Amino acid sequence: YPLCALAVSDERHDWAEHGNHTGGFYKCNIYRGAKAKDKCAPEEMAKAELDRYLHYYQRYHSHDQSRKFAKRQNEQVSKRMGELRKEDSGSSWLDVEFLQKASEQVMQCRQILSYTYAYGYFLEDGPEKHCLKIYSNNSKNQRKNFNEESEKEFKQLDRHGVINLTSVTKTFATNLLEGVEKGLTH
Repeated sequence: YPLCALAVSDERHDWAEHGNHTGGFYKCNIYRGAKAKDKCAPEEMAKAELDRYLHYYQRYHSHDQSRKFAKRQNEQVSKRMGELRKEDSGSSWLDVEFLQKASEQVMQCRQILSYTYAYGYFLEDGPEKHCLKIYSNNSKNQRKNFNEESEKEFKQLDRHGVINLTSVTKTFATNLLEGVEKGLTH
């Protein structure tokens, strides 16, 4: 009987509910709090609230740490850009500048994703929270594709592919920010 250990609270959840929309089959981002009972003991309510807080905080912290790592990586991008220009003597700075833009987009996306968890913690369950999950999962999946492409060796690197993924990732991030600003269900 397949189940997601991350999504389990008091009861088993259907494996069919998992997929790319939940962060992946083995990287679930679904928070399933304990079902509210009419007369919960205060200790149980406190534990449930702590579990909910930890769920959101751990994901926030993970993305924030990844953003810090991406920032350190960004510092090495200009070095890599210089190396790439040396490898291909016919290239100019403009031929490798797309890597800088890609690196900056990764940092921005990580920052946005980290704060979606802080925002999501305070949102009531409902359509807006559901929309936030969809927007953030789309951004997260796009960022993963983007990371994989932008970290390839120069000879394997598809410049136009990285430029396209940078643009698409930026669009997903912008849509997420605009959704939060204007209301996710509008």
